[in-house]
Amino acid sequence: MTVTRSTQECDLSAVGAVRALLAGPGLHLVAQVKERDNTFDLALEGANNRRIVVRCTILAQSTDYRDLATMLAEGDFDRAVLVYCEKEGSVLSDEIETWFVGDVERLAASLAREAP
Repeated sequence: MTVTRSTQECDLSAVGAVRALLAGPGLHLVAQVKERDNTFDLALEGANNRRIVVRCTILAQSTDYRDLATMLAEGDFDRAVLVYCEKEGSVLSDEIETWFVGDVERLAASLAREAP
């Protein structure tokens, strides 16, 4: 399954496709939370009890990185990932693992390698 969206079509209907790809072998979806308009958090747990949060948003913003860093620092999750739809206008940072929605299959493969 490939998730592709043009800039005009990119909306969070892609969350369902992202959720399906990420809920692969060894991972299961614990919760999906609407953080704000056009932004959802997916909480995943691996068979190894590792907790992963994946934030799906249209535009990556500095607040997304801050929120995810806080979740990691507070010990809520072991790994945090930001998935964004629109390249133009997104704020990117190296502080949190970040993936363009078109590359989510590579993210799913990365998460699957972590699962025992």
